[in-house]
Amino acid sequence: MKKLVFLLFFALISSHCFSQQIDTYIKAGANISSLDVNPGSSALVSKNAQILFNLAFYSDINYGKFSLQPGIQFSGKGGEYYDNSASTLKKLRLYYIEVPLNIVLNVKAGKNNMFFGGGPYLSGGMGGTLTTVEPTKSSKSNLKLFKKTANFRLGDAGAGVIAGIRFESGWMVSANYELGFANILTDRANTTGDISMKNRTLGLSFGHVF
Repeated sequence: MKKLVFLLFFALISSHCFSQQIDTYIKAGANISSLDVNPGSSALVSKNAQILFNLAFYSDINYGKFSLQPGIQFSGKGGEYYDNSASTLKKLRLYYIEVPLNIVLNVKAGKNNMFFGGGPYLSGGMGGTLTTVEPTKSSKSNLKLFKKTANFRLGDAGAGVIAGIRFESGWMVSANYELGFANILTDRANTTGDISMKNRTLGLSFGHVF
C-alpha cells in the first residue's frame, strides 16, 4: 500500500514538469460484483452477482498518446455464495477505499477522446454486511474487518482493465473490470485451509471534469 501511495504522489509531482495537461474527474456508477470461490474440501459454491456502487476521484495526466490515471475511490464489492453443508445462502457486501493506478492509451475519435488501459490497485476495507438466508429465516450482521475475530480480510489487491470515452463537453463514460488477487477469507474462516474467495468486479461509471 505504501509503495502505491508513493508512486501516486511521485506521479502527481512529476506531472507538473512533464505533462501537457492535467484534468481531474469525479465519476460514479454501478458495480456488478461476484465472488470467485474455490471451495477446496468445503461445501461452498459461488452463486449470483450483486449490484453495488462506486464513487471515484481521479486525475488524467496527459503525455500525448498515453495518460497516467491515479485516483481514489469508494467501491462496493462482494457477491453471493451457498453453503451446501448448512443449506444457507450468504450475501456478502464489502466496502473498500481503493487506490488504482492506470496507464491508458489515448485515441482521437473526432473531437472526443477514447482511452484503453489498465493497472494495479490496492484496497482497504471499511466494513460490510453479511446476510444469511436459511430455509425458514434470514439474518443480517455488520462486519467489523478490524477485529481479530473477523472472517474477511481488511485489505484486497489486484489489477484491472479500463476503457472509456471523454467527450468534448467534459462528460465521460467508462467501463472497467477488476480481478482480485487476494484471498479475502481470514485464516479463522478458512476452516479447511484450502478455501479461497476472491473479488471479481465489473463497473460502469459516468463522470465529468471539474
